[in-house]
Amino acid sequence: MREKVTQKSRTPLRRPADRTQSRTLQLIASRSPNPPSSITVHPNSIRKGITVDPYDIEDTSDWLGSPTELETLKHYAGMLEEDIEALKLELRAAKENITGLITMNDELSADLQRKRTWIANLESETTVQLTDIRRLNQILHQREVVIRELQALKLNHRR
Repeated sequence: MREKVTQKSRTPLRRPADRTQSRTLQLIASRSPNPPSSITVHPNSIRKGITVDPYDIEDTSDWLGSPTELETLKHYAGMLEEDIEALKLELRAAKENITGLITMNDELSADLQRKRTWIANLESETTVQLTDIRRLNQILHQREVVIRELQALKLNHRR
């Protein structure tokens, strides 16, 4: 079935040039017409690596009961459709929530405007009442001045 590889080529471990990919494995394989003699797995965070022969990796595509690529794609498409339907339901619910929030905002804005109008009327009434109070205080002060003058005249008149 498969020819056995008698001579295995082991590639020494190299550190990848991009050191930002820590703790991820980097798989390096050549695209030559000849099959690669080995695949080297480079962990970025350590100095040692493992060399894996490509014939050590099992090919499960011909196993009985394994889905074909088309079946896998159909299954994935079905899962995506289910996700899309779920997202559509969530979107519909979010739109209803937004509509409710807009309605609540409109009601609260109208209530706020009514209360601002009421406060403006109260301020107007308060201003009128304050003017009346000042006018009455001035009249009271003038009355007290007149009473003192009359008392002073009465005392002068008695003498």
